[in-house]
Amino acid sequence: MTKEEALFWFAAIIETSKIAFRAKNAQKKLLSELAGLSFTEIPDLAQITAILCQENLNSYSYYQCFPEEIILPLINLLSLSELVELMLTEQPNLSGQNFHRQIISTDGFRRFVLIYLKEPDRNALKEQLQSQLNLTRWPPAGHPPEVFFLAAMVGMHQELLTLVESWPDDTYIGKENYSAYYQKPQEIIFGLGTANLVETQIRRLKLPLTNPAYIRAWLAHTEYQALDWVCQSILAVQNKDEARKLVEAFALVKAPEAAPLMLELQQSSKAPQVAGQWLEENLIHSIQGLISIAKQGKGRGKLADAALEWLRTMKRRGHGGLIQACLDRVVETEGSAALSAQIFVEADYVLFDDQTTPDWLKQAVIDLQNSKKIKPPTWIAPTDFLPIQIGESGLNPEQMAAVILALKQSQLDKPHGLISSLKQQANSQSLDQFVWKLFERWLIEGGPSKEKWGMIALGLLGSDAIAFKLTPLIKVWPGESQHPRAVLGLQCLRAIGTDTALMQINGIAQKLKFKGLKAKAQECMEQIAQDRGLTRPQLEDRIVPDCDLNERGTRTFDFGPRQFQFVLGENMKPMVRDSAGTLKPDLPKPGVRDDADLANQAVTDWKLMKKQISDLVKIQAVRLEQAMVQGRRWPLGEFELLFVHHPLMINLVRLLLWGSYDEAGRLTQTFRLPKIKPMPTLTMKP
Repeated sequence: MTKEEALFWFAAIIETSKIAFRAKNAQKKLLSELAGLSFTEIPDLAQITAILCQENLNSYSYYQCFPEEIILPLINLLSLSELVELMLTEQPNLSGQNFHRQIISTDGFRRFVLIYLKEPDRNALKEQLQSQLNLTRWPPAGHPPEVFFLAAMVGMHQELLTLVESWPDDTYIGKENYSAYYQKPQEIIFGLGTANLVETQIRRLKLPLTNPAYIRAWLAHTEYQALDWVCQSILAVQNKDEARKLVEAFALVKAPEAAPLMLELQQSSKAPQVAGQWLEENLIHSIQGLISIAKQGKGRGKLADAALEWLRTMKRRGHGGLIQACLDRVVETEGSAALSAQIFVEADYVLFDDQTTPDWLKQAVIDLQNSKKIKPPTWIAPTDFLPIQIGESGLNPEQMAAVILALKQSQLDKPHGLISSLKQQANSQSLDQFVWKLFERWLIEGGPSKEKWGMIALGLLGSDAIAFKLTPLIKVWPGESQHPRAVLGLQCLRAIGTDTALMQINGIAQKLKFKGLKAKAQECMEQIAQDRGLTRPQLEDRIVPDCDLNERGTRTFDFGPRQFQFVLGENMKPMVRDSAGTLKPDLPKPGVRDDADLANQAVTDWKLMKKQISDLVKIQAVRLEQAMVQGRRWPLGEFELLFVHHPLMINLVRLLLWGSYDEAGRLTQTFRLPKIKPMPTLTMKP
C-alpha cells in the first residue's frame, strides 16, 4: 500500500481504539472523525511514537489497546529498523522494575512481517537486537521487555539458551504462580532452534501448552514424537471454550500416533466432541492407532478398554472390513488374533426375528415406528450399542431404535410402556451396559439439556451398579458449575429406587461440601420418607442393602468347578473362603478350567458387593453415631428386624454397647450382642 493509504489505516485503527463500538452511532462517529483528517503529511518515527504513547495513556489500561493489525500500516510508514525500534520502545509512566510495557506488541510482527523477511533482513535485525539483548533485564516476575520475544523470533538461539538454562526447574510451578502467564516463557523456548532443546526445556520447566499457537509451535518442532505433552496440557484445562480451541489445534495432526491421545481427550477432557469428531473423520488413522492400545488387553486400563469398545462400535457401524484389513497389516501377530476375536466375536445369543419376537415387544416397536412426534437423535445410532438381552436373545437394530425413541418420550415419573416392560423382562447387566454407554455419549455431546433423556435413562433402566457409578459424578458436578445436572442425578438415583440407590442419596444428604446439593438430597430423603409414611431416621433404617446375602450372612460365588464363600473379615473387610478353607482378600482370576460365563458373572457380582459393603460401612457408622448422640430408641421387634437379623448390620452393632430402657426411659441394663449366630431371642427391651 502507499504511504497515504497506510496513514489512513493507521488513523482508522487509532480512532477505532477511542470509540466503544457498542455505543450508539459508533460507525458514524468513526467516519466523521476520519473525514476531518488529512492524509498527505506522512509522520516520522518520533511523531508516530508520540501518537501511540498518548493513546496508550488515554486507554487507562495496562494492556495493549491496539490490535495486531496495526503493524500493517506501520511497516509501510516506517523502515524495518524503525519499526523494530518502535516495538522496543517502552511506554513512559507504565513500565517498572517488573513490568515492561512496550508501545505495541510484537504479536502482529510475528504474524504479518516475520514470515516475509529474507535472510539479509533477518541478519540485520539480529545485529540491531544484539546491542539491546541484556539477559539481566529478564524480570523475576511480571512482563519482560519485548526484545526477548523478537530475539526468539529471529533465531538468536545461543543467547536465549543461556537465559533459559538459568531458570530453576520450579520457576513456573505452583497454583498461585502466575509468572508463566505474564512472561510467556514458552515463546522464548520455541526460539532455541532444535526440537530436542525445545522438548527438554518445556518438560524440565513443566510448562503447559496453553494456547493454540503453542500447540502448533510444539508440533512444528517435535512432530509426532511428543504428542503426550499436548494431551497433558489439554487435560489440565478446565474451561470448555479454551479446551475446545486447544483440541482444534491438535486436530491438525493427521496420523495414527494421535489416535490414542484423541481417545483420551474424548474420555477425559473438557472438549470431548472435537476429539470424538477427529476419531470418526480420520477413521483409518484412528483404527491403526487404537489397535496398538486395544492389544494391551481388556482389564489393562481404562484407555485400552475404551479403545476396544471404540473398535467394536465402528465394527457395528459397518467398518469391520477396514478394521480387519488394519489388523492384517500389523507385523507383530502376537495378540492380533486375540484382539480380532474380542472385536468381532461378541455375545453368542441370537437377535430376535419376526418369529421369535415377543408380542408385547413387537407391538411396542410398531407403535413407535408409526409415531411421527419424536425424531431419532442424530448423535447416536442403534448399532452403537450391544443388544439388550431378553432371555437367550437380543434386540435387533430395529428394536434398539425403538427403545431409543421410547426413552425420548419418557420421564422419570412417567416411563414409556416399552421402557417399563424392558425393566421387568430384560437382563439387568445388559440394560446397565446400554444406559451407561448412552449416558457417556450424552456427556461427550456436552450434556445438552434438550437431550437429557440420555441421562434419565439411568434412572429408568439402571440397577445398583449404575447407582455406584453415577454417585461419584453427582458429588463433583456442583464444583464444575453443573448443579442442575447433579440434581437430576439425585432424581435418577431416586428413580432406580433400590436400597443401594437410596443409600447413596442418604450419603450425599449426610456429608457433602456443596450445601445446595446436600440440601436437595435431604429434601429428597424427606419426601421418600413421607411417601412411605415413615420418619427420615426410620427410612434410613430400612434402606440398608443386604448385598444378596442369605439369612446366615453367606453368599456363594460360583466359578463352575470351584466355588468361593463370602466371609466378612476384620474391620468389615469382605473376603472369600475357598473349598480348602483358605481365606483370600479377593476372588482369584478365572482359569481355563472354570466356566467362563459363571466366573465372569461371579467377578462382576463380587466387585459390586465390595463397593456396596464399603459404602454401607461408611454411611451406617456415621448414622449409628448420630443415633447415639440423639438418644434414639427402637422397639424390640424393630431392633431385631433391622439390626440383629440383617446379615451386614449385625456385624456393626456387635461392636457397640447397647442399653435396655423401661417405659419411663430409665436405663435398666447394658448388653453386647454375641459373635455367634443364630442369635438367641432377646428378652430385654432395647
